Amino acid sequence: MKLWFHMPFSITERSSALLILSNDAAVAIGGLRQKNYQTPINKLVSLSGVFSILTSFFGGQSANAAGMATVICAGEEAGPKEKRYMGAVVTGILILIFGLFSWKLIPVIQVLPQEFIAIVVGFSLIGVFGNCLYQSFAKESMKMSTTFAFIIAFSNISIMSISAPVISLLIGTFVAYFVEQARLKISS
Repeated sequence: MKLWFHMPFSITERSSALLILSNDAAVAIGGLRQKNYQTPINKLVSLSGVFSILTSFFGGQSANAAGMATVICAGEEAGPKEKRYMGAVVTGILILIFGLFSWKLIPVIQVLPQEFIAIVVGFSLIGVFGNCLYQSFAKESMKMSTTFAFIIAFSNISIMSISAPVISLLIGTFVAYFVEQARLKISS
């Protein structure tokens, strides 16, 4: 039976959904739960899938309904809890404007030094990063796995084309499950 369409996939495309869910959605879900929001995980993941399908028709790749910007908009810096939704509205409007005028804005951004862009991004994420570090090292029983994950991610190593963040998650999880959990079972 001959198929009427052909979908070539590479390892990168197959792992794209997993990376989007682990790098963006997981960060958003964790950040929102940290701030005592009830996160509808099934809807979040489903919407990410629907948006990814829709963007594929226009040449886009994986789309995500939540990410680092979600955590930033949910922070205390974004104002009173009842009005924090406005951060998402403003962000959506700015993204829409950027999309409409990207043909003019992209060349301007490309002219800027990469160091300047890195500094701007760094400043926008410094509060989230500090909060994540605090939360990661706050739990006494998980400091070893957190330290391993942090050092490996910071080292920027790559093994068999697997990036440092993925390796750090795997090794951090391994240490948490097999070393720290075993140590907690022995002590109790």
